[in-house]
Amino acid sequence: MYKDLKGKIAIITGASRGIGLSIAEKLAAKGSKVALVDIDRSQLEEEAIRLKSLYGDRMVMSVCCDISDSSSVQECVRKVESSLGKISILVNNAGILKRSFLEEMDEDDWGKILKVNLTGVFLFSRAVIPSMKSGGGGSIINVSSNVAAIPSVGMGAYCVTKAGIETLTKVFASELAPYNIRVNAYAPGVVSTEMTGDILKSRAEEKLRTIPLGRFGTTKDIASLVLFLCSNESSYIDGSIIPINGGMLSTQNPWKAMKKQKG
Repeated sequence: MYKDLKGKIAIITGASRGIGLSIAEKLAAKGSKVALVDIDRSQLEEEAIRLKSLYGDRMVMSVCCDISDSSSVQECVRKVESSLGKISILVNNAGILKRSFLEEMDEDDWGKILKVNLTGVFLFSRAVIPSMKSGGGGSIINVSSNVAAIPSVGMGAYCVTKAGIETLTKVFASELAPYNIRVNAYAPGVVSTEMTGDILKSRAEEKLRTIPLGRFGTTKDIASLVLFLCSNESSYIDGSIIPINGGMLSTQNPWKAMKKQKG
């Protein structure tokens, strides 16, 4: 399975850690050439060196990039094309979160969250379109969140960006479908990463009661879904927002089933 990914060129943003890094590892393991993109240069280069030791120097590269800056994004895409070839996969995984009640939120923080989380997806998607068109098609995968469907108090700006990403995904999907470029998004629930570390420490039991499968997601769970969306196995999936949350939001009070099961 996934033999069609061999030799494909993939860009993964936010790839120096967490979900982005797991996605890069999955794609590299299936024979894709991967470009790890992040603004954190030291961590990025460290992980790129590690992956090169596993998959070869010609299979992995790293590019330090500010995804909220158009010129930085364009330069990044140029470097990847020059080093690896035509881009056929883009995973817009990078994002930032700052918790604040809206009435107390600093305007600069609001602007930064929107620029990174939403404008960054637009800029990178737009930048790879010529490469994908000339290469005969491609797959763009964006990261949404449960909070796009049910916003969370104290995370207003983040929620707005995720709702925007879902709309952007659907519009891009329709506009690019004639060129065999598919655009989808995944909407994770609570996944064990640095971003959710404070939740897992202080509210783990409370959160688990809302997840029917009774566990938090892992970065590998997400990477497996993204791998599928990158491949020809998902060739008829386009413009979709796929929840990956252990059943979270599907019902109210899933803890009752857990309590019954335990007797």
